Amino acid sequence: YMYLAMAYEENQNLEKALEIAEEGMKEDPFNKEIFLYGAEIAGKLGNTEKSIKLLSEAIAIDPGYLEATLTLGKIYLHEEMFDDVVDLVSSVRGMGEDDPQFNWLLASAYAGLEEYSEALSCYKEAYEFFADNLDFLHEYGYFLLEDSKFEEARSIFKKLLAEDPSNDEYIDILERI
Repeated sequence: YMYLAMAYEENQNLEKALEIAEEGMKEDPFNKEIFLYGAEIAGKLGNTEKSIKLLSEAIAIDPGYLEATLTLGKIYLHEEMFDDVVDLVSSVRGMGEDDPQFNWLLASAYAGLEEYSEALSCYKEAYEFFADNLDFLHEYGYFLLEDSKFEEARSIFKKLLAEDPSNDEYIDILERI
């Protein structure tokens, strides 16, 4: 089922790819990969609700399925379902699973919930693992600015500017703080 669905996807027939993936889910309801794949196709089709449902099923099959957990967490963030991110990470951690990326997800969610002290704590924990990730540094730097942590923000934006010396936005921020 997976290969046939992928062939339909390759031919830009996403609806048929999802249909085949769903048939595969019925045939093999414990194949977490096909649930993840179906969720990705549903996402490409703009069906966020189905994507969330399929990812939740993949995680139910295997609570340690990191790729599904992170994908679901990112969808929740995109949809501004911040409480759901917190619940998801708490649930998966409660089953003994953990990953440094969970701290980044939680930091973003807590920032969205305006729980800034929790967000800052999670950002600091995530920083240990993502100190060289430009996307993380960008998000963290702006969070620090909003939280009036100017000295910490300055060091982050200096690091970002070192990676992208011609970035006018970073130059402006450093001049302001």
